[in-house]
Amino acid sequence: MADLHLGIDYGTSNTVAVLRWPDGRSRPLLFDSSPLLPSAVFAAADGRLLVGRDAERAARADPARFEPNPKRRIDELDVLLGDRAHTLTELVAAVLDRVAAEARRIAGGPAGQVTLTHPVAWGPARRRVLTDAAQRVGLPMPALLAEPVAAAAYFTTVLGNRVAVGQSVVVYDLGAGTFDVSVVQRTADGFETLAYRGFDDIGGLDLDALVVAHVGARLAGSAPQEWRTLDDPADADGGRHRLQLWQDAREAREILTRESSATVYVAAARRDVIITRHEFEQAATDVLHRTVQTTLATVREARVRPDSVAGWFLVGGATRTPLVATMLHRATGQPATVIEEPQLVVADGAVHTNPATLHIQPPPDPTGHPHQPPATEPATTPDTTTIPVDPPEHPAPDTAPAPRPDETASPARAEPAPAAAGPAPAAAPTRRAVMPQPDARSMLNTAEQRAAEAKPPTRRRRTRTLVIAAIGIVGVVATAIGVIPTLTDHDQSNSSSSGPPAFGGALSSRTLGHDHDIESAHLSPDGRWVATIDKPANPAAAQTAVIWNAATGASTVTFETDSGATFSPDGTIVASATFTGKREVATAGGTPMGVLSGGGVTVELRDTATGKVLASLAGHEGSAYVAFSPDGKTVATASTLASGDPFDAPVRIWDATNGTLLATLANRSDGIQSMAFSGDGKVLVSAAAGGVVKIWDVPARKAVATLDNAWFPVWISADGSTVANRRPSSEGGFELRGVPDGRLLTSVGNAGTFAGFSPDSKTYATNSAGTVQLYDLATRKMRAALTVPIQGDVVFGPDGKLIAAVDKDGVPALFDAASGQGLMELSGPSGTYTDLVFSPDGRLLLATGTDKTVRTWYVSR
Repeated sequence: MADLHLGIDYGTSNTVAVLRWPDGRSRPLLFDSSPLLPSAVFAAADGRLLVGRDAERAARADPARFEPNPKRRIDELDVLLGDRAHTLTELVAAVLDRVAAEARRIAGGPAGQVTLTHPVAWGPARRRVLTDAAQRVGLPMPALLAEPVAAAAYFTTVLGNRVAVGQSVVVYDLGAGTFDVSVVQRTADGFETLAYRGFDDIGGLDLDALVVAHVGARLAGSAPQEWRTLDDPADADGGRHRLQLWQDAREAREILTRESSATVYVAAARRDVIITRHEFEQAATDVLHRTVQTTLATVREARVRPDSVAGWFLVGGATRTPLVATMLHRATGQPATVIEEPQLVVADGAVHTNPATLHIQPPPDPTGHPHQPPATEPATTPDTTTIPVDPPEHPAPDTAPAPRPDETASPARAEPAPAAAGPAPAAAPTRRAVMPQPDARSMLNTAEQRAAEAKPPTRRRRTRTLVIAAIGIVGVVATAIGVIPTLTDHDQSNSSSSGPPAFGGALSSRTLGHDHDIESAHLSPDGRWVATIDKPANPAAAQTAVIWNAATGASTVTFETDSGATFSPDGTIVASATFTGKREVATAGGTPMGVLSGGGVTVELRDTATGKVLASLAGHEGSAYVAFSPDGKTVATASTLASGDPFDAPVRIWDATNGTLLATLANRSDGIQSMAFSGDGKVLVSAAAGGVVKIWDVPARKAVATLDNAWFPVWISADGSTVANRRPSSEGGFELRGVPDGRLLTSVGNAGTFAGFSPDSKTYATNSAGTVQLYDLATRKMRAALTVPIQGDVVFGPDGKLIAAVDKDGVPALFDAASGQGLMELSGPSGTYTDLVFSPDGRLLLATGTDKTVRTWYVSR
């Protein structure tokens, strides 16, 4: 049957094959009534290699002879099954032999043409395993085809989508064991791969591992011995139970694609464990976030015009998970095309190419691993793969698709081309885009990684096309895609000769003349002033604070302080606390230490512009915590140490302009370590060192709620409806509580630290080792995450649309607050920043730090 074309997609969990007849008809081969042949192999005692469901059934008797996912072991020389080692070529050949036999049975003879697909990043050594295995079982020498190109062929020829010459398709391929994303462009002859990236360690297996981890968390407390047996089986019975658990976990994940919950029966423990779709999606978000951000980076690297992307195409069985399409839509603002049976796409697309004219060039990485260059590597153009494709049998109308909005500012590492708009100095450096650096399989512990190798196949049987337009958060606007050259840092203000500055453009850089090294530098909330605090050589001495005009770099006020400097919201007043007693230096263990004795602490309020002392607020012990009301008219102070029996560190409310004491709030707890006002100033929340948080009704001069075992720091939303406090350090995490009664809304132990409320009180942020996630305050569901790790705090813009933070490279970066998408890194040195502030109108971002420099960028969009 020389005219028959056989396309084979050898997958991690399943292998799919499609036959195409000369008249254009095509159909998938069926194995045990399913188009999905498990790629699993079992080495029988008599030397035979069983494959597919035969292998899965045999594995129940002797799991040591079973390999469920040979493709994941492609780089190994051999695999030990039972008491014998088998080469990867043998294992792959056993699966292809079953495919060849079924093709002969259906066609009445051997196929004349065979196309085998492979991940785009596979190098020659990996591809050779496929060709050697095919020839071992008597198949003709196969043509090799990159999976995304086969998917693009399916998109255009089988589905009839029009992709004009010069347009591109983004292929997001999430299979059982690997993830790849490619941008393929239609050429006059076929398709050309413009850019690709991927991971060998992300796929449906890893999503199954999350279900197993959920089961383990439920059993660890109620049936710990049974779980230990499942997690690390000591005999064949334990291995069988573990294998069954992973098969049931996979089926539960598939059920969750269409149901709100699924049940996993754990035979070893004789109990059911329920997992809801919400629980699964919460666990899966981090895994899928890596794939989405890699997709954005790849699109950026391909440098395709926004109106030239004809579609976002999801293939691979794991893309049936609804969260995949939802997260991709949130990040891009574009709906993704999802096939009801995505496992068939690559094999079907393979038989809609012309293998006689295939031209495959190897990927740039000779090891065959996905091309993941470091963030500092210069841009490279990947080798291209050009695949001629047959024209559609039923051509679509000759109309081009409507132009799409630009894709979000992808975090690519490539140096993009300058935009045309706006003049800039010829020598200006190019701004870098923000690139994610995902962690490798951080969601799996060692036991889960071992168990992830015991995962068999999916089974689905429908083939209709769906377009998923998930309701989500639209990605950022197109201005972040074009990269505009920044202005060179200097000590004079810069502006464009015509029109407004470019988004993210550097406007000025001011060096401050502080005489000594500084410990920190802080901006006033309105961005007009900078306070620098030095590092005194004498450990008992007060520090020197200097106030500077941020626009001119001129110093205005110098004073001593023992607790930094706190600006009022409008920047007109600066507060500091100073010790008034005896200062001495003592040596403890050979280390000089400051000793302060015989006095108290006074908070001084100064006019920021003139340095005139407006009021001296005495009566504090240890040090003093200072918080201004949002209107700047009052200021709250409290001692950081408490005295008396019982302890009392009262909170005092003062008139900020003249120091008149307005109210004393009897705290009756340890020293205060954190305070915050609501937006209208009517609610104050304070946190004491002993783990007591109080919510105060300021007009009524009383505490309306006292929270025990609640720790500092504390935050309050601008609308005064919600308080956040840290949980005990031994437990980690934080709590959210309602105002005024302090009722517990949620207790979060695994999301790291609380990182602040948005100005509109609709969102809050968390920070776990630099990974920032954004949650809806009303539902407390995660809706986005910043696309790169950060250092320190996040700062919301006044309108809540932008977030500024210092990224992992120590450089200020801008993020879209709706999607979390990184927009760009800003110009300037790395590793020096201690404060970021937006101007009140949101048009400027200012930064300062230990290099004594104030930098200003234009961030209005």
